[in-house]
Amino acid sequence: MKLFRNVVQLSLLLLVAVAMSLGCAQKVGDIDRTQPNGIKKSDLSSDTEWYYQRTVVDVPAADGFTFVGATDFGGMTRIKWDIQENFLFARRQTELIDGADDKEELGDDYEGEVVAVYWILSHFDVQRQYNAATGEPSNVISENMTDRPWYDREYMRVDWSMNLVTNYNLDFERASIEPVPYYVQDLGDGQPHAPVFDYVEDANGESSLDYFDITNKIHARAGTIFYPGFGEIPLCWLQGFEFTECGAGEYTIRNSFKRIDPDHQYVPMPYKGKATEVFGFFTTDRMKYSGEEGIREQNRERYLNRYNLWKTWYDDD
Repeated sequence: MKLFRNVVQLSLLLLVAVAMSLGCAQKVGDIDRTQPNGIKKSDLSSDTEWYYQRTVVDVPAADGFTFVGATDFGGMTRIKWDIQENFLFARRQTELIDGADDKEELGDDYEGEVVAVYWILSHFDVQRQYNAATGEPSNVISENMTDRPWYDREYMRVDWSMNLVTNYNLDFERASIEPVPYYVQDLGDGQPHAPVFDYVEDANGESSLDYFDITNKIHARAGTIFYPGFGEIPLCWLQGFEFTECGAGEYTIRNSFKRIDPDHQYVPMPYKGKATEVFGFFTTDRMKYSGEEGIREQNRERYLNRYNLWKTWYDDD
């Protein structure tokens, strides 16, 4: 009988201990193991167009090529993104010469030159880890790169440190450049060249990427000039150029991308007629091709470079 009482007491003690342990247990929250700088592939869909512009934001002290504020020759470029398994392509969406091919007339989407190419490091989905045997989800949120083929995964991570194609639209790039992998990935404060990603929300509360910029560095070889009897010599050897760099100069370039609102109402203004007699403007020029006349100076299209003052428009419809 005494043994029975001891067993009952021990059982009660065990029940009390279990109850106390359950009462003290705390719910474990979610553990997020996803990494920063992932981009939704739908934000860079081929259905949307973007403006692309490069700007020089820093130059060497003894610079002989360019200046802070210099931008691409010819102004901004309209691009569309082309997402492949290993590369992200930015393709120009306007012909260099208007009417130079008949793709648009034949109903094809125009695919211009590739102005930028970046490595894609990974394609992934953001989801909870799960027990492979039972399918039970866990509290760990991670990047899944195995359950679905790469083209079905929702996110990608891009190596923005280097444009893999050379683009000579900046004046000093003709001096032979070498890209240097440089991309500040820390999004914290105090990083003047940190990437910027701005999102906007639609009427349904869904956010999408509207603007982003990435800063890279390139090295431009010192300038040279042809000198009779010597061939190509460095500019820094000549009197008057002794304060220019004899070695490669480091230049910091900001790559800016702005999604084009399909409902935008800005209309370019041609520079012709009376306007040419009154004011002088910086212009963006474009040659035009005709099957009957070819390319003629008389057909050159010229548009004013002007700032769009209006953030919103009045629609009288």
